[in-house]
Amino acid sequence: MIHSLPTLDTVHGVLSELTRSSPLDGGLPAFLFRGERENYPNTFSSLDRNCRQYGLLSPVYAQLEDIVNYAESHGISGWQLHPREAAAFCQHYGLPTQMFDFTASADVAAFFSANHGYHRNKVKTGRMGILDVRKAVANACALFDLRQFELANRPRKQHGFGMMRAYFGVDDILDLKDPDLAASIGLQWMEFAHLADDEAFLHVIGAGDDLLSIQEDTAARLPQDLVDQYVSDEVVLIDEVARILSEEIPPTNRTAHENRRRWSGHA
Repeated sequence: MIHSLPTLDTVHGVLSELTRSSPLDGGLPAFLFRGERENYPNTFSSLDRNCRQYGLLSPVYAQLEDIVNYAESHGISGWQLHPREAAAFCQHYGLPTQMFDFTASADVAAFFSANHGYHRNKVKTGRMGILDVRKAVANACALFDLRQFELANRPRKQHGFGMMRAYFGVDDILDLKDPDLAASIGLQWMEFAHLADDEAFLHVIGAGDDLLSIQEDTAARLPQDLVDQYVSDEVVLIDEVARILSEEIPPTNRTAHENRRRWSGHA
């Protein structure tokens, strides 16, 4: 018997039905989604990916984690955001943290799941994550609604949310593809087959806009401001940390090279 996968349009239809569910008390959507273009065996946070590369006890990981802890305890001067909200926005704009990106929009989830023209390799299957928000909140997940901050255009277009788990896994690493973890927070993964022309489908559903652009997005400078503040208040960055952050964080009124030199004390 041949097992056939649902296609992206079918999965989008399932998500669209879920978006019609009544919101929870406090206004949170009943379901959030995470679209992944490839059928990745693991889904780690951006900070955990660095942990796996450099090691839990490495100076590089230790300083990256310290920057996140600093953000969550100090916030960012000049921005009217709670420190943990500030950290959630920094994650959205490139700072490695323990948070995971989700969306409340079926169209946005489809956009991030699709093969696009700028992808060199057109993969055949992807995965869609469906998060039961009620169960996630009941099992120690904090959710951050990124749609409400007027200065942040991109997360508003993406109907973005940040999700962080209070408890960590083995070696402090969380994998959203771990069956036990996924079940405990109400996260279901659906594997799907890409359409022959994903972008045509995106056009049909009106999801063809560039959701990654940070043009005219004032809040895109949040992580740069955070790292400037950390370096001023705490310590200059290890060269490798400065390299990582200068490549991941969008530069504002400076080049990435200038950020790297400034943050490592070589400016």
